[in-house]
Amino acid sequence: MDEIAISQSLTEEVYERFPNARVSLIKSAGNFSYLSRADEVVMHIKVFFFLKKFFLLKKKINIKLNSKIKSNLNQKIQVNK
Repeated sequence: MDEIAISQSLTEEVYERFPNARVSLIKSAGNFSYLSRADEVVMHIKVFFFLKKFFLLKKKINIKLNSKIKSNLNQKIQVNK
């Protein structure tokens, strides 16, 4: 679509200025996907935030489970002594 609109040097400069930014490419949308395929961009953002929340929650659950397992093991060890 608009492949000529942004030069390679400008693209590289954007990547340099935002080194920790996440990149999600929509192959059929061109350089201005937020204009030509706004619904797909919104869907990508929603999925990203959902997955981020999901993995943070999973991490918290694993931490709680691990601490419970450790405390249970410590209690069993103390009982066996």
